[in-house]
Amino acid sequence: MSDLSPGYKISKKAAILFVLLVTALIALNASLIIQNRSLRASAGTRSPVLHPGTIVPSLSGKDLDGKDFTLSYSNDPRKVVLLVFSTRCGFCNRNMPNWKAMLQSIDRNSYRIVAVSIISDGVKEYVSQQKLTDIPIIAEVDPKSRVSYEMNVTPQTMLINSDGKVEKLWIGLFGPDDRSEVERSFSLKLPQITSNNNFSERARLGDG
Repeated sequence: MSDLSPGYKISKKAAILFVLLVTALIALNASLIIQNRSLRASAGTRSPVLHPGTIVPSLSGKDLDGKDFTLSYSNDPRKVVLLVFSTRCGFCNRNMPNWKAMLQSIDRNSYRIVAVSIISDGVKEYVSQQKLTDIPIIAEVDPKSRVSYEMNVTPQTMLINSDGKVEKLWIGLFGPDDRSEVERSFSLKLPQITSNNNFSERARLGDG
């Protein structure tokens, strides 16, 4: 028998079990701390946008008239060029000449162009001001679609194939490398615009 205090005794076996239990709890706590730190680090480095190769579902929302609108991929062999903007995004305005050049020059037999706003305030007025009248506009994106497409940054330009696979993604105001890639990808010429290659200067997180 092992004495713990006057008038109280436990067996040696019970004492060993108690020590083992305490040791296991300490080890478990240490493991949880390490796992928590790892998750925090992972969350801190996670990209706020999609990556090429990602398969996306149909994109749902409401059009300028408040009617339900769904962008599906399997029912049309053409690829989709998705323009993600916000009415509060200054860099969307600065990138608009690039988008308009794409609208004017892109082969509509090979590509569909759809624009989507990540906020619903003032979309109708914004679209009219920017003269984006010849393409479908999703004025109010479904919350589930916004999560699926990770629409956290504006402006974005996505190229999605007929299987719903993201082939290319351009974030922010087109820089020199973006411009060259876009021109090669769609066989068109973009206007000359002064841009800054720094991500924080070219795109906006949150509400755009």
